[in-house]
Amino acid sequence: MLKTIRKASSIALAALILWAAPLAAARASTLAFSVPEANATYTQFGNDGFTFTPTTNITVTALDYYLSPYAPENGTALIDPHGVGIYAVSDPSTPLVETTIGPGAGSGIVGGPGPTNSFFVSQSITPIELYAGQQYMLAGYSQPNENENGGNPSGAGIPFGSIVTAPGITLNAYYYDYNTQLDYPTIPYPTTYVGPDFQFTAVTPEPASLTLLASGLLAAGGFYFGRRRRRRVT
Repeated sequence: MLKTIRKASSIALAALILWAAPLAAARASTLAFSVPEANATYTQFGNDGFTFTPTTNITVTALDYYLSPYAPENGTALIDPHGVGIYAVSDPSTPLVETTIGPGAGSGIVGGPGPTNSFFVSQSITPIELYAGQQYMLAGYSQPNENENGGNPSGAGIPFGSIVTAPGITLNAYYYDYNTQLDYPTIPYPTTYVGPDFQFTAVTPEPASLTLLASGLLAAGGFYFGRRRRRRVT
């Protein structure tokens, strides 16, 4: 009997561990977009924006801004401040979350390695949940007469198709404007300039859900033990 109980408990525990392991891995923040490093400094100003749709519920943990590999930044820190925010497309008047990134290295440098993928300065935020199937706008502002956003010096911009998105994110389109503060850009353009980015984690079940699963697995183990006992009595 003791051996059977131990076996049932081991089965339940193993199943719980296998189920929980991917959740622990999912808690590591993921960079939403990976873009090729710009091949020169660029003096575009105003707002660069990307509309995107999560394919699963996500929690945004940090906002980021492009870090130029060229002087004077040299891939180490931003010289100027940049407003970055996320808006709901259904309500472009007010960002759901916003912060200022730079001057400096913020909460750290993420992304890379260049030149395949750009580096970004990251700034941690109070986590906010975004929902699967909803469309959002990520926008980032750069000031006039600075060179901290990235593009192609010919004016053509970075090809939209060269941006790689993380699993769970669908990138929809790029927009810009020449305004003088962070806002929701509305002018579409077929190629892109960077710009803003963000980090996120997949939304994990609440502790109550874990407790319910564990109870169910233990109950299954008890059912298994009961069946074995009835067979022996019979």
